[in-house]
Amino acid sequence: MPGTVAAAEDSFEKALELIRMENAMLPGLAMMERMSRAGVFTPAAYMQFLAMTGDADAVEASNEAPSPGAGPDAPTDVCSYKAENALAAILAESRERKIVMINEAHHEQRHRAFASLLLRGLRDAGFTHFGAESFAPEIHESMADGAPDGMTGVYTADPYFADLVRQAKQLGFQFFDYEQRPHQQTDATDRASRIAVREQAQAANIKAVMDRNPEARFVIFAGYSHIREWPTSDGSRWMAYRLRHLTGVDPLSIDQIPGTPRHGRKTQSPWYSGIERCHDIRRPLVLADEGRWLGGPGTDIAVVHPRTPGDHDWRLMDGYRQATGVRFEESPSRSLLRAFVATEPADAIPLDQILLEPGATTAVLHLPSGDFRLVRQFEDGRNESLPDILTVTSRPAGDKSPR
Repeated sequence: MPGTVAAAEDSFEKALELIRMENAMLPGLAMMERMSRAGVFTPAAYMQFLAMTGDADAVEASNEAPSPGAGPDAPTDVCSYKAENALAAILAESRERKIVMINEAHHEQRHRAFASLLLRGLRDAGFTHFGAESFAPEIHESMADGAPDGMTGVYTADPYFADLVRQAKQLGFQFFDYEQRPHQQTDATDRASRIAVREQAQAANIKAVMDRNPEARFVIFAGYSHIREWPTSDGSRWMAYRLRHLTGVDPLSIDQIPGTPRHGRKTQSPWYSGIERCHDIRRPLVLADEGRWLGGPGTDIAVVHPRTPGDHDWRLMDGYRQATGVRFEESPSRSLLRAFVATEPADAIPLDQILLEPGATTAVLHLPSGDFRLVRQFEDGRNESLPDILTVTSRPAGDKSPR
């Protein structure tokens, strides 16, 4: 669509309204795409929502900017480091902690999938409360029926994030939102001041929840640098740093950003490339040397994710999801195939969805066991239900072939 001009009625607010309140992901995404191509909406912001369609290849291919290294915490030689299973190591390290923080890149569904796996173990270890940067103030009302919807949050419109919340509810976590409130806004116009005010507000909001629940243990899911526990080289003090100083509690901070592979080798960080040369990365790893974890910038532990070209094996989530083939009639238009839990309300977020090019007649969804209703959504807002309920059953361990 070179040279596309955004329509007069196009706006980010309208696109977000379509995605969140009307469950019209593809019409909202098409509006963002027009705005991005017309230069009135940043490609990076568009990519965060494009990722929600499951088009991982397009998201990775569009992410062409060179990836930064992991900063001063990254050693030049990681070959002497011992690699350990990330989930097992993090759970062991979290036993005596009151707060565990884990971050995500907002365009990486795999970060949400890994957080889901981690959350199960943390609940078993005694963690009780789950807060996310993306949560809206209406999180409690939204999740009263256990089905995430548009009122759950913003990034929770992604099926993998929504299912993270769905599973947290089933596990018995108590939800809390902590994003900056309207009365905590600032009139400052410079970026540094606005960041500082927001980070302090987030930390204060988390502390208020902690004060009301002194015996609770907390899992906090945030984006990017919010979990940095130490000031950056430019003096920025992020939420985790401020929370430490407000509460005196040292969180366990888990960074997924530097250890995530890039689509192209030329844009891969030297930090990840060095690890890849020395270690066989087949599943998420953490690295340790003489008892000291390798962390990301300002964080305790960096998770190193495997490079999984083509099949995106992380979608299987250690056997929780299964690659499930679906057939349907071809269409001359682009569409979004969506799989909803059959028993959830019509406005719930689907378990998975995938963008289909014109003429497509097959697709692979990644779904847990259960019954699902399938819907194809078109850019004009039409929703066409496929006639049959899709039933996914468990299969033998190790069987990863699409059905």
